[in-house]
Amino acid sequence: MSQTRSVKVCAIGLPATDLSVLARALSVSAGRERRYELIELDDVAKADILFVHIEAQNSEAFIQAEQTRPVPVVVMGPKEESFDSPYFAVAPLMASRLLKVLDQVPLNDHGSAAAHVQRRQDDSHQDYNPSAKRALVVDDSAPVRKQLEVGLKAIGVEADFASNGDEALIKLSQAKFDIVFLDVVMPGKDGFTICKLIKKNPTTKDVPVIMLTGRTAAMDKVKGSLAGCQAYLTKPIDDKQFQATVEKFVV
Repeated sequence: MSQTRSVKVCAIGLPATDLSVLARALSVSAGRERRYELIELDDVAKADILFVHIEAQNSEAFIQAEQTRPVPVVVMGPKEESFDSPYFAVAPLMASRLLKVLDQVPLNDHGSAAAHVQRRQDDSHQDYNPSAKRALVVDDSAPVRKQLEVGLKAIGVEADFASNGDEALIKLSQAKFDIVFLDVVMPGKDGFTICKLIKKNPTTKDVPVIMLTGRTAAMDKVKGSLAGCQAYLTKPIDDKQFQATVEKFVV
């Protein structure tokens, strides 16, 4: 008798109608060898498969894996589109086609999906140093991201970036980071909420989180401490304070 395997699927950027079709398709898999389960974006770190709409915000970052990708990506989009992902679901979704696509994704011996996303070999990938310290900067301000990129590079720390909390959670599920700089006020979930989710996840709970704020209110620092952050930096960020913070937690 074959063993039932539970496969967690996280949907990213699907319209409500397609999300409903996906949920229905996965629900009928209960009696099959592969039992698919739809999980929330907040639990993306637990996902075995990412199901991404090509028109979703930052979808390119999910489809084109950087350095490593622990889970494969199923891409949803118009029939005429083509992508590096070998798994593709044509929009609009049909339940019967969905299960066929998902069943093509190979599983390893432990039931988790094996990574088979083809990677673009650009210069930044060739220069990637797996032993270098890595920071994730989460801020919707391009000037702030650039300032921190320059500051991190000066002390030998590689930087990756996210402009909102949901994108940050995706990146944290895909790669290991040694420190996270997290803006308090962002589109969607605020920094306090994202910090709590980072600290709640067993795989990221020990990563130092530094909150970035444009305010000096004592209440913000209290909220940050309750959320689990390790330190605060007030914008505009002082270069010396920034360097001291990085050296304290990373270097």
